[in-house]
Amino acid sequence: MRQLQVTVPEKETERVAEVLEGYSNDVSSKQVEKKDREFKEFSLTTEEDKVDSITEDLKSISSLKSGDLYIRILEQESLIEKGRETKGGSTDLSQQEIYSQAQEFSGFSRAEWGLTVISGLVAALGVTMDNTIVVIGAMMFAPLLSPLVAASISLTVGDVSLMKKSIRTSLLSAGVVLLASTVPGLFFEPSGLLGLFTEFTVLNVFLAFLVGAAASLTSATGRQDQVAGVAVAIALVPPLAAAGLSVANTAFSAALSAAAIAFANMLGILVAGTLTFKTLGLKPETYYKQVKAKKMNSLIPVAGAVLVLIAVLAWLI
Repeated sequence: MRQLQVTVPEKETERVAEVLEGYSNDVSSKQVEKKDREFKEFSLTTEEDKVDSITEDLKSISSLKSGDLYIRILEQESLIEKGRETKGGSTDLSQQEIYSQAQEFSGFSRAEWGLTVISGLVAALGVTMDNTIVVIGAMMFAPLLSPLVAASISLTVGDVSLMKKSIRTSLLSAGVVLLASTVPGLFFEPSGLLGLFTEFTVLNVFLAFLVGAAASLTSATGRQDQVAGVAVAIALVPPLAAAGLSVANTAFSAALSAAAIAFANMLGILVAGTLTFKTLGLKPETYYKQVKAKKMNSLIPVAGAVLVLIAVLAWLI
């Protein structure tokens, strides 16, 4: 179940009430003031699978101008009505909620950038100490999941600006982890654990696809993303840390191999994530975005071909 708060100008009350009452018998309203104007705020409870339809119907009201419609979606755990079956909460998110989540996840705050730096340092120290527990600890707080999921969503819904921002954040965060991990390498020799993250195999490609699908499904269900975040970190943080350590020790061949693993994993996560969101029914909202999505999705076969080529090279080498 979802609780919606819909705010519109006073003059649009009748038309909006008609739309909302077609989806729920639990609609109430009150007078509010916004931007020194009189608005009406509607509250209603509805099924989560109706949220996108309600949003589309409200947006289609031609008399509603840009900036006149505000929709807030709140999670409701259960709805108890006398004489009716109690309706429990659902973890499945509507398309609007997933899209809103992507916009939030496409960039990092200063705290998240700080965690990115620390994850690179801790992972590199774990490799130099030959301590897998420390490496796992670095994965626990590495915030690399969010922009990759946001990028997958942007490709699915045809949002070019969101894709650019998400990809930029993903690449920058990978670069930050790599650079941070070079610092311990200037003072310590890497242990034998380094070899685990510099040897490219076909299994790396399969891992990337599975991780991408898991991350996307986790985001679409609205569950806590720590588990999927750790899964993504497994595919990215160790090879990036290994690349940084190898650079610091002038082992450029190992650095290139580790960086290739990280790049292939990012590509695999992006492709798998996009395909997963498409399978879940995520789609562009407007004709304009449909055209954009069609053009953007032409990148998916190219990325898939690159992954197949990398997998073949890994198999042959």
